[in-house]
Amino acid sequence: MRAAVYYRIKDIEIEAVIGHEITGVVEKMGPDVKDSEDIGKGDRVALGISIGFGKYKMCKRGFYNLCADTKVIGRAAFLRD
Repeated sequence: MRAAVYYRIKDIEIEAVIGHEITGVVEKMGPDVKDSEDIGKGDRVALGISIGFGKYKMCKRGFYNLCADTKVIGRAAFLRD
């Protein structure tokens, strides 16, 4: 399972609230990350809450939120009153 990086955030000079997506700063790179990927230590990143597995048509096209087999990160907390 691998979450896709949807946004790459650089040089934000003001405090910003992005929304319910997961945000953070890359502290270290795992052994499976290839040098050619456009992400590195210190980059600010945001992740969407949908994870696709590449099995169905919509997921293969990058529409993880519309995939028949999508998984959602933090769904229980997101749906609370």
